[in-house]
Amino acid sequence: MKHFDILIIGNGILGTSIAFELTSRDKNLNLAIVGPQQKPGAATIAAGAMLGCFGEVTKTSFKTKHHIDKFNLCHGASTLWDPWLSSIEQCSNDTIPLSEGCFIIRNTQSGVIDDHNYIAIQEALEAYDCEYSICRTSDIPGYHPISTQRAYDSLFIPSEKSLNPNQLLSALNKTLVNANCEFVYHTVIDIKHTEAKTIVTLSNGEKISASNIVISAGSQSQPLIDALGLQKNIPNLFSGVGSAFVAQAENLAIKHIIRTPNRSFACGLHVLPQANNQLYVGATNNVSLFPEHHPRLSLINFVTQCFVEQINQDLHNAKIIKLLTGNRPVSLDTFPLIGKTHKKGVYIASGTYRDGIHQSPSIAKYLADVIFDAGEKEGSLYKAFTPERKLIPTYKHKNEAIGDAVEAYMSGAYEHKLYMPRVGWDKFFEELIRERLNKIYDKLSSKYIISPDFLLMIDEGNEQQVIDILNKCIEEKEGV
Repeated sequence: MKHFDILIIGNGILGTSIAFELTSRDKNLNLAIVGPQQKPGAATIAAGAMLGCFGEVTKTSFKTKHHIDKFNLCHGASTLWDPWLSSIEQCSNDTIPLSEGCFIIRNTQSGVIDDHNYIAIQEALEAYDCEYSICRTSDIPGYHPISTQRAYDSLFIPSEKSLNPNQLLSALNKTLVNANCEFVYHTVIDIKHTEAKTIVTLSNGEKISASNIVISAGSQSQPLIDALGLQKNIPNLFSGVGSAFVAQAENLAIKHIIRTPNRSFACGLHVLPQANNQLYVGATNNVSLFPEHHPRLSLINFVTQCFVEQINQDLHNAKIIKLLTGNRPVSLDTFPLIGKTHKKGVYIASGTYRDGIHQSPSIAKYLADVIFDAGEKEGSLYKAFTPERKLIPTYKHKNEAIGDAVEAYMSGAYEHKLYMPRVGWDKFFEELIRERLNKIYDKLSSKYIISPDFLLMIDEGNEQQVIDILNKCIEEKEGV
């Protein structure tokens, strides 16, 4: 049976970034990465890879100390990317192109949620003294929506960037090959832990062992946590399913990120320029009990319609060359799970939701500190998000959560072309939604107010079954 110093389970951006940092610090490290070569359903290969924190700000981003800590981690990660990419490029002899700058647009297609989150973005830019400028929408290269869906406000953040995650992953893999890292292209089906080592059973029946393991398998991490008997100590993981597409057209004028604020439980409509006259277009997020590997027709139809109508109507004949589905790891309290566990040599890096790629240099450096120092890094904000912890409160009362959820539901309804009789009917629909959500929250455990992000999962699935699962997850965490 092969034995390694460190075994990383998960070969996406987070796992390979951790491996890169570890092997950079210790050239003699005997390290392996486990994961299927094609990475079905992985968040990495379906991501748009926006490198920035301000475009993701919402009105709740600074709601509690934990929200502030999470944002500050994202803000700190922004400063790491230039030297991080330079190091990867130097070790791999690859060039990883960046798209510089991000336009945030505010239009009328999603209700008041766009106003609230756009204002929150501006306030955060001011508070953190980040350079930005107010601009006319006519000055946004490649922006040509239909006349009834034009934005009435826009701003430009020069420091926000994007890259192609597949190019980044390819370069990281090259650096790890050069560092004699071993790639094991199988899935893990079982884990047995002892004080001396951890033994992993692979999908081909082979067993390998390691002195230290890092679980970094994204939304697929939960079965591994269960196998180690840690599920009662760690907030459960779910899948934030996102669908996107890559389009191609001649003479593309879009040169920078163009995006809306976050809206309707998701990450906002976003369009990212890539090489070879290609564009990445995404807008969706549906929290699910289990990972999904194929895009839903309704979501792809929704994203294409939003893109043509809200960004550039001239691109209605662009060729769709790739459909993408990825599963973001979402913890039960929506905060990341980063650090060591009480089991010797077992570490976790997951639960990053929509921040995984952006935070990957920061998480890699922190986890390397923890592994090599055999302890938590003093003063690090990641200590608040240690895997074994009580659920972090996001709402004090269900009415707060319901208020935000109603706004998000209405936002989604407007984007899906809800048209109401004139004057006052929006309040009527809001009250219908509020009544429905009150009934759902009354069935959910009162010991922890679940994030509104999980409500669509209840609506779209077997309601009582999903509620029972969520309640069990909450009850298990009492007294952690």
